[in-house]
Amino acid sequence: MTEQKRSTIAHYLNTTPSATNPTWDLLGLGVSSARMSMNPQSETVQYVHQDNATTSVESYQPNLPVVQKVYPGDDLFDFIQAIYQAGPTIGSNDLTQLVEVYKYTTPTTANTYAAKKYNVQIQFDNGPGGEGGVNAEIDYTINIQGDPTIGVFNTSTLAFT
Repeated sequence: MTEQKRSTIAHYLNTTPSATNPTWDLLGLGVSSARMSMNPQSETVQYVHQDNATTSVESYQPNLPVVQKVYPGDDLFDFIQAIYQAGPTIGSNDLTQLVEVYKYTTPTTANTYAAKKYNVQIQFDNGPGGEGGVNAEIDYTINIQGDPTIGVFNTSTLAFT
């Protein structure tokens, strides 16, 4: 049993969502931190005959907040920038898929790891910019839509099954 580095959790975004076959680009260049926020939706109830309340998780509203340096020429950044430049509009060009890959798990075959695939929508929190004298950044959130598809992802062939 050993601790694992952040690099053993990979996120791939489909940068060609309207194509027949997805193009999975690794979220990484210009991103120094990314963590799936689970955002539990809970309900608390306390009945008149009880001294203490009961809280139950009803659902989750996961998303992946991202702050990314501006890197023109990186396919994933260019995909995000194209959505931003197009409006952004809601519910048309901002829908795609995300795969979360757990490279710290035992591979099922060479380079094939447990993964989850999500339908997602890109939400812009802040456009490109930042402080004077530093590299520009863009802030966006990848919002999960519905339940994931459980499967495996091959990090060599970039195929989810």
